[in-house]
Amino acid sequence: GFNMKYIQEYLKFKKERKKQKKKLISSAKIINPIVVFWVAVTIFSWIFAILNIKLPQKVERNKPLLELKLFNVGHGNSLFIKTPKGKIILVDAGPSSKKAKEFCLPENASPWKNVIKRSFKDVGIKKIDILILTSPLENFCGGAEDLIKDGFKVEKVIATKNYFPGPRFIPYRSVLSKFEEKGILKFIKAGDIIFKEGNFLIQVLSPLVDYSGLSNYEYNASMVLRIVYGNTAVIYGSSSFALALNHIASYKNLESDILITPYHS
Repeated sequence: GFNMKYIQEYLKFKKERKKQKKKLISSAKIINPIVVFWVAVTIFSWIFAILNIKLPQKVERNKPLLELKLFNVGHGNSLFIKTPKGKIILVDAGPSSKKAKEFCLPENASPWKNVIKRSFKDVGIKKIDILILTSPLENFCGGAEDLIKDGFKVEKVIATKNYFPGPRFIPYRSVLSKFEEKGILKFIKAGDIIFKEGNFLIQVLSPLVDYSGLSNYEYNASMVLRIVYGNTAVIYGSSSFALALNHIASYKNLESDILITPYHS
């Protein structure tokens, strides 16, 4: 009685399991071709999509682009910018001819006449829309003296309002005074946008604070720029020093593609 009951239950369970197994096998015979079909459809769709992806077109030479060029002005700085709409911006002008030898150039060589102006002449540039003087150091601003003497046309000049005292910075103060007399000098501060054109802009990152009275004042008080065109960004370090660079590091979202290293880095 008792054992027979459990034997019958076991045989029933075994019979049911056998039926389920047969069902699974017959189902597999139907499902497998369907799975294969959908896998084939998926692969075909991927191939079709890959073949129909539009490859990036080559950039046409006549399309508006941003042009940046660092001039070889000895142990100094000068950056040429041509905006997509053709505006000419010069950031610093290298040393003056009077100081050429001090900055690894032949004696009395003029970076302005021999390098910058000559390059302008080759491409038909007859005026500078914006001249940005980022530093009072002579290997950054000195060439502006030669530019003024040469009478080359400048529409606007940008500088920081920081005052740099002492005989060492007489040339810088003199250059700014001459531009101020012409009514084309504009002072800016950190956070200002110097120039904007569509998705191109030049923004001032530094000096963030007044560094007067601190060591390396003339370096830390120089102007640091961020030049942005679409998704491409360039940081121009000028002659900034450790203190200013640490302050700049407090900015968020400063990811950039190119760093034009500070003079003292």
